[in-house]
Amino acid sequence: PLPPPPTQTQINQEMLLPPEEFVATLEKPEITVDIRIPHDPANIAFNFHGQTVTIQIDVMSKIKAVKEELRGHLNGMNANKLQLKHFQQGFLKDSKSLAELNLGPVVSLDMVPKTRGGRR
Repeated sequence: PLPPPPTQTQINQEMLLPPEEFVATLEKPEITVDIRIPHDPANIAFNFHGQTVTIQIDVMSKIKAVKEELRGHLNGMNANKLQLKHFQQGFLKDSKSLAELNLGPVVSLDMVPKTRGGRR
């Protein structure tokens, strides 16, 4: 039997440069991350006004560090209560660095609050 066709994630992972090679393609090791915050009246206490937050951060930083940096703009919302989503790579894992994901020199992400449970 034939192996199953590769998933979109597998295809994207195969196309990525190793982190060291990716960093070498950048002019400087600091990148700009634009994060779109949703407009959500239910989370207005955490500044969910539909704004875009721009962060300058080292390309070797982990996704978790990006979330920690974002906390200051969201009235201290816990980093584990939010997810960052890239339009091609989907939800980004906290343990990966921006360089591992080949994100930069300017990247746009969507911030999505984590929700518990399903519909009732």
